[in-house]
Amino acid sequence: MSKKVRDFLGKVKETIREYGMIRAGDKVLVAVSGGPDSMALLRSLDLLKEELDITLHIAHLDHRFRGKESVEDARFVAETAHKLGIPITLEEIDVPKFIEETGLSEEEGARRVRYEFLERTADVVGASRIALGHTADDQAETVLMRLIRGSGTRGLSGIPPVRSSRFIRPLIRIPRKQIEEFLAELGQSYRIDSTNLKPIYTRNRIRLELIPLLTRYNPNISSVLARAGEILAAEDELLSQIAEEELNERLIEEDQGYVRFSIVGFEGLHVALRRRIVRRAIEMAKGNLLEIDLSHVSSVLRMIFGEKPNAEVDLPGVRVEKRYSELIATVHPRENKPLYEYRLDLPGEVEISEAGMKLIAEVRDKRPELPMSEEIAVLDLERLSPPLIVRNRRPGDRFRPLGMNGSKKLKDFLIERKVPIEERDKVPILISNDEIVWVVGYRIDERFKMRDETKRFAVIWTERTDVSR
Repeated sequence: MSKKVRDFLGKVKETIREYGMIRAGDKVLVAVSGGPDSMALLRSLDLLKEELDITLHIAHLDHRFRGKESVEDARFVAETAHKLGIPITLEEIDVPKFIEETGLSEEEGARRVRYEFLERTADVVGASRIALGHTADDQAETVLMRLIRGSGTRGLSGIPPVRSSRFIRPLIRIPRKQIEEFLAELGQSYRIDSTNLKPIYTRNRIRLELIPLLTRYNPNISSVLARAGEILAAEDELLSQIAEEELNERLIEEDQGYVRFSIVGFEGLHVALRRRIVRRAIEMAKGNLLEIDLSHVSSVLRMIFGEKPNAEVDLPGVRVEKRYSELIATVHPRENKPLYEYRLDLPGEVEISEAGMKLIAEVRDKRPELPMSEEIAVLDLERLSPPLIVRNRRPGDRFRPLGMNGSKKLKDFLIERKVPIEERDKVPILISNDEIVWVVGYRIDERFKMRDETKRFAVIWTERTDVSR
């Protein structure tokens, strides 16, 4: 093994260790497009798998954007997987059609489909981590792109090395030049996406035009920007934690689409903390910060410090009201949410009219070979306590999403998955002995997944009964 390869692997290990990306025994789903970054990711993890005590599974998605090129990419990745002896999942999705139906941009549409495919595949193969091939150059491009768009500290912090405890980026500190040298040392070929060579997207223009211009002022501009993003990410995390703690101390009431907290002594807080508290309260009520910018937060702060004891301001998707010493953020008028609860026998089936679907359960003595789908859950029967309960969410619901060490609020999970607020109370939740087993259509609980030693399996799937959904 050459010195360049050892140095490269050392950087990968250091990043994995510093951010706690992988633990012994993990199965890691490696997203491989066939390009240099993903091939370097695959080869480095393959070389380190015994030392890290992990197993690998490759995932490749054909977006149908590039016709014959995409077909060749899939063939190349499949051949590489065969040579390395690593199992692979290949899938083809008509992303152009998805974009046409949803009205999303090419970049956002492809991103959404890709992440949904990776999470679905990880659930099916039992992977606790999903490795992505983002590099230091990607980080630099992201920081520049968000700076140009006027992002604050959070946006300028760039791409997180770890997201949702499941997505990991072991190459995030390694520049593309070193990646190319690593692949050359291994004699590893790779595919080139021709669209990356054309200035047709903002990110491409930054990579092909702006960064080369900036290197005239600083040859190491990509490393400088990547490092700045890393510093800002750490500081943003700290400030967010302080703001969260301050808001929790002031919190009076929180419900679906509703947050109420005290603003007594608000004038004594630093303006940066005030802004973050208001932003976080809006996010908690609305479920996201889409279309919310500094001008909206500033309008809320002006209202807080205005002379009127009662006032309100309408923002995109949320209303914020000042009521004397309290601030209230609400998405819609508060109303009693309809609750539902059904029994599901094993085997058996039940119709959930509120969700427009039917759940069907079977018991099997052999490990099932099933197609990938978010609509199917394969569980360890011996860990279940039938009959199961199917209900919608309740305040305080928590579970341990597949691949996570600790638990997560169900509300936070649905927000991260971008489930519209009006749909969250319809999502069926499968319960065994008061524990969440499956957020139907999204993620099973780590504690109930099938394992190598599993002998009996519960297979549960959905069928739509409301054709209009």
